[in-house]
Amino acid sequence: MPPMAHHAGGDAALPDAPLSLGELVSRPPKGQEMPVMKPRMETRQGTDKHGWLYWDGREARIADLDTYVLNHRRRMKPCTSFDKLDMDSGENQVFGDSAVDYVHFNPAIGEAIRALETDFPTEAKQYEAAFDVSDDQALAERVNLINPLNFIGTDGQSNQAKHYRIRVGASDADTSFSVAMTLAVKLANTCLPVDFAYVWDQPHSEADYPGEVLDWIDAITKGEAK
Repeated sequence: MPPMAHHAGGDAALPDAPLSLGELVSRPPKGQEMPVMKPRMETRQGTDKHGWLYWDGREARIADLDTYVLNHRRRMKPCTSFDKLDMDSGENQVFGDSAVDYVHFNPAIGEAIRALETDFPTEAKQYEAAFDVSDDQALAERVNLINPLNFIGTDGQSNQAKHYRIRVGASDADTSFSVAMTLAVKLANTCLPVDFAYVWDQPHSEADYPGEVLDWIDAITKGEAK
């Protein structure tokens, strides 16, 4: 495939270094215009994307999601994902308490390990007891509280926002696309306004363009002020 010139599209551009979260959401001083970066063009050798990407005459479309994930957005998390066997993930710490900093929290993994005990006796013995958390009611309550799907559209006591904006990087390999999509669908089905979109080729936590979140906030606040 011939070399391709890449740019961010529109008035946006690829900065020399990734933008920080502060740069994405901050405003310039009053009376000063938001800086516009000119597209920086680079010639690079591309990879063949015809197996999963095509142009329909108006916009680019993904033709095969499985091939796209395999070739462009490879899975990052190991088996057991957030509740790691070594119990050292950020999520393992999230569900800890004042007595124990890191804990296992997914009893389904313990059940899966028990089902494999005959084939993997050593590994099962090592991990089975650690994942036996089904009787920990305090932990179950923490898991329940952190899951927004348990409260959106229910009578459960919670202070929910009136508006939601979700951006996911199309190259984000930290979580499945279905995680954010499920949240967006749940919000929409509850008649809550949700602005949901994927940002092309952006990784985890950097999926936005400078100023867009401020425009979204302005549109809401000015609309409510009328």
